[in-house]
Amino acid sequence: MLLSIIRTFCLVFVSLLMLVPTTNAQEYHKITRLGTSEAVCPGGVSSVADLQRFFADNPAAIESILNDSGWRGDADALMAAVAAGDVTERSYPVGSRFAWMGAQVSGRFIAKNYREWAGTKSMAAYQVNVSSDCQQYHIAIPKVCCNMSLVSVAPDNSATCQAERDTANAAAGLGAGDVAGAGAGAGAGTAAGAAGAAGAAGAGAGAGDAGEGDGSGAYKVGALVPFLAAFTGSEKRPRFETAWAMDMVDSASLTGLRAGLLKNLSSDTAAFGQLSYYERSGIREGNVYPDSNIAVDLGLQRRLRRNMFVSGGFGIWNLDDGDFSDPTIFGQIGGGFGQSNLQWFIEGRLFHSDSDNHDSLSENKMFSAGIRYLVK
Repeated sequence: MLLSIIRTFCLVFVSLLMLVPTTNAQEYHKITRLGTSEAVCPGGVSSVADLQRFFADNPAAIESILNDSGWRGDADALMAAVAAGDVTERSYPVGSRFAWMGAQVSGRFIAKNYREWAGTKSMAAYQVNVSSDCQQYHIAIPKVCCNMSLVSVAPDNSATCQAERDTANAAAGLGAGDVAGAGAGAGAGTAAGAAGAAGAAGAGAGAGDAGEGDGSGAYKVGALVPFLAAFTGSEKRPRFETAWAMDMVDSASLTGLRAGLLKNLSSDTAAFGQLSYYERSGIREGNVYPDSNIAVDLGLQRRLRRNMFVSGGFGIWNLDDGDFSDPTIFGQIGGGFGQSNLQWFIEGRLFHSDSDNHDSLSENKMFSAGIRYLVK
């Protein structure tokens, strides 16, 4: 009965998941004050010299914010630009949006995604433009707090970068004209947001474009992300032992492969479904139990910080063998390896067993660890 209910719920869950609207709109959190307890540089800076001193004295804080944001630019290039005084004074109007904004929370320097300035007047700041890997990153540093923020990202249209794009696309069979057109089109929104003197529309468009890219570290709303995984672990389950003509608790190791699909519901939350194939080894001789099976899971994943996540859900294991099918609930914690699409995870799982004498949760559990690759 319970198994039938969970199967029905899985079908309903998948149907509802596919009906969730796909949208590119991001959830921006409005901020009305700066210079609070979350200030990166308490007291602020009043000159370029002050800014240079802060960067020179606090490189770890700057790098921590950049790492937490998932920014793919060159941290050394940003530090060098500030040290050289390559900054301009800017005034960001109310309504300006940023893909992420730095903050100091409980002594840690972090990045908070999707921030919108909603104060009573324009925000006075310094802007630093950094070129890295043929991308132009536009960074705003509010004078009152130094909570540096990503304004926009645009292609670097220098002669060197244009030549690199022409060469790469020529090898792929595209003409230089196609490359130039594509580069200009892709950069239009972000360039306007970075170069405009003021205006909420220009600044908002620039930041919005940055949020859609990889620089924010958050999930792109509505996106479908396939993934592949491999895992290994051990399980403790009741198995029918012929010598005793009854269920006996038995442990076995297992390894498996997994494929699934993530659907991003918000900038920090995703729903997912996954199909697993696994093989067991070490089942006690005489026990009646399959050596390999298939499982299906559904769950929700929540981003904690850049490169860290937790998830949980439910599923059915031994799906292909009705005599041994068991409902299951699971939880995971995991993280990424730098800026790559490769992730690690640790998983705990509990099973519901129909065994007459071994149906406790302590006798129906599994622990595993693995790696997951996001195909994007």
